[in-house]
Amino acid sequence: HVYVIHVPTGLQLVDITTQQEAIKQIIYLTSRSHFQQIITMDTRETARHWNLRPLLKQARMILEVYITDSDLINEE
Repeated sequence: HVYVIHVPTGLQLVDITTQQEAIKQIIYLTSRSHFQQIITMDTRETARHWNLRPLLKQARMILEVYITDSDLINEE
């Protein structure tokens, strides 16, 4: 199987092979400070692309009232 991914400048591609029964491969896109998207391949060789940015943004909005570190407050 072949799939093509455009990796924007500044992002790195990390490929992890697992011994799990359900998911055998995980690829994630990351920059120095963010990890935003995951691609998983299961044992049936079905690839799925997960955009975590909306989930992480929502989690940050919920936790924002608890963030006391000034560096974290300014993070995306």
